[in-house]
Amino acid sequence: MFHDILNMILLVGCIQGVMFSVFAFAIKRYRSKSTIFLALLILVLSVNNFQYLLRTLETVSEAYFYSHIYIPFETLIIVFYFFYIKFFLYPKDKVKSVEKLFYLPFIVFSLITFIFKIIYFSGNFTAEHEGLVGKIMIFHTGFGILFSFLIILMTYKLIRQFEKEQQKGITQIPKTKLSWLKISVFFFFTICVYWLYLHVREMISGVYNEHGYYLLWIGISVMIYALGHVGIYRFGILQEQLKIKEFSLQQTALRKLHFTEENSPYIYKLERLMRTEKNFLDSNLTLETVSEKLGISKSHLSRILKSKLGIGFSEYINRLRVEEAKVFLENPDFENYTLIAVSLESGFNSKSSFYSAFRKYMGCTPSEFREKQIAARMSQAIH
Repeated sequence: MFHDILNMILLVGCIQGVMFSVFAFAIKRYRSKSTIFLALLILVLSVNNFQYLLRTLETVSEAYFYSHIYIPFETLIIVFYFFYIKFFLYPKDKVKSVEKLFYLPFIVFSLITFIFKIIYFSGNFTAEHEGLVGKIMIFHTGFGILFSFLIILMTYKLIRQFEKEQQKGITQIPKTKLSWLKISVFFFFTICVYWLYLHVREMISGVYNEHGYYLLWIGISVMIYALGHVGIYRFGILQEQLKIKEFSLQQTALRKLHFTEENSPYIYKLERLMRTEKNFLDSNLTLETVSEKLGISKSHLSRILKSKLGIGFSEYINRLRVEEAKVFLENPDFENYTLIAVSLESGFNSKSSFYSAFRKYMGCTPSEFREKQIAARMSQAIH
């Protein structure tokens, strides 16, 4: 009974993964290099889980499984994951020559598997061949684990590289949160550690730990669900950010400057930096970086802001960001966009800081403000 429940969970995960992959391939607006690799990753994870599910159900013999069904996906899964992350962060990049070598382990093991399939179908498959297949499968699993650890490390370094570039404002995509990517790397790493544990234990004891592998496959099913939904959700946010950014770049300054170069030269320069060039959209903006651009000290800039505007630097920047967000929230073209996309493109680091600042200056949350705008437009349309 318990095995039946586990098998049902695995089967549902496999079906869901295949359906997601078909959906991602079929819908044009989700078609990009990153989502293609995401769809391939989830498809391969699902098919790999399904083939081992068949083996666990004992519907086929071990010899039949390896001669008719088995495909060595273990060394392909992690490659698709790497390219998914790479093209999500660097959509304009191409696959480098050295990165094409990542496919080599899968190609080699697939050829070996194919050779054994030919031997089996030719009727020349012997006990020696069966023993050799077992040894190759053990080697393939061990190699697959080490290979996965290597690619996971490279993936993490890629994310860290992007983080540094994001701080400098030189990335190919808009400002994005990377915590979910780091969680996925940690999840993959944890699965590989557990996979290594099962493999070493099996080699030492010579006993196949069926319950242990069930836990591994269920973990993979959870990953299929999480990556599919979070991956598409994050891709959607990124597309929204790009459209908001395009709209923002076409707009003029937030409003006219209130100071002239004659009556307050530093505030005039500050206003040009912020309202005309929109430096406030940089979420990493600090008092120090702004004072350097103005050619004055931080303390001097703080005193000028207090004397001329009556507010501090953080409040000044947050007010500008809220003003920018209001423009997006009032626009009917963006009424179905996520508030995360709006907050990031307004210069905020997170949705929580956006909500806090918006409520402070507007007396309501961004979602309440948007609802009021939608209601006002509907009322105008009726009358």
